[in-house]
Amino acid sequence: SCSFSVTVLDDEAPVLTCPANVIINTRAGKPFARPSWPLPTVSDNVDSGLVPQALNFQPGDQMPIGKTPVVYTATDAAGNSDSCTFAVVVVDQEAPRVTCPANVVTTTDTDSPMATVHWPEPDFLDNSEGLVTLVGSRQAHDNTFAIGITTV
Repeated sequence: SCSFSVTVLDDEAPVLTCPANVIINTRAGKPFARPSWPLPTVSDNVDSGLVPQALNFQPGDQMPIGKTPVVYTATDAAGNSDSCTFAVVVVDQEAPRVTCPANVVTTTDTDSPMATVHWPEPDFLDNSEGLVTLVGSRQAHDNTFAIGITTV
């Protein structure tokens, strides 16, 4: 008589499929968003009911402006694993808010038909907390104006 054993091992990794990239706008007045997305799907030749595990972000987590990779992995009972990555793109479409200085009423300079006027820079506030570039028709220093009204 003769006997022997046959061992069958699972060497096939699960197949993990991530959702498409997510594009979302920032929350009003904030430099971030809290996006949601469907969980990746996973299938395996042996194990059913595998649940993908998030490695860095969960749906609803705070994510900054820009493109952020989100990584998931799934591992079956035999230790075979697969991972997938998709991106969450948080877009800032909120314009900066500007507060202009008050109107200036002044008189001409001594012995001149012109007036030299100085005013404070406008105040800017932006949800991105980034640098706001000031572009204006005139700078706030050493401006000479003729009699009349000039819009700055």
